[in-house]
Amino acid sequence: EIHQKDNRLDWLQGPIQHSKLVGLQKKISIFLKKINYVGVIAFELFDLGTELMVNEIAPRVHNSGHYTLEALNIDQFSLHLIAGLNHDFPDLKFRSRNFVMTNLIGQESLKVQLKGPISGTLHWYGKTKNLQGRKLGHITYLDSTPRQALQERKRMKL
Repeated sequence: EIHQKDNRLDWLQGPIQHSKLVGLQKKISIFLKKINYVGVIAFELFDLGTELMVNEIAPRVHNSGHYTLEALNIDQFSLHLIAGLNHDFPDLKFRSRNFVMTNLIGQESLKVQLKGPISGTLHWYGKTKNLQGRKLGHITYLDSTPRQALQERKRMKL
């Protein structure tokens, strides 16, 4: 589940369940095999209640997949490389069944400040200029439930 702010990903939580997800995954898999797709690909979906609608397709690693660095046994960057080298994919396993990833977005201040201790895993992108709307990094939270992980993110007041 993704929450947008100013037309960009603010936070996402997962994993989610939807009655139409398995069927859509099968259709996508058939299509990708048919076109001999190699690499990681991200699909952003809209939940219309009883249906899922594809909103965006990103044929590359994607910001919405950054949670894989902590929540899975292998991250999207490694998977992309493995696919490009034509190696067999490892079995994907969740390290945590509940995660929240939040972007750190620039606010045009002289100095970036995080309010309070970080209880998640910080990934800083090494950008030296704090510009309005610029992605500066992200934090991933793992917890026993998605709600608890999201509460931890909200506690940070990012």
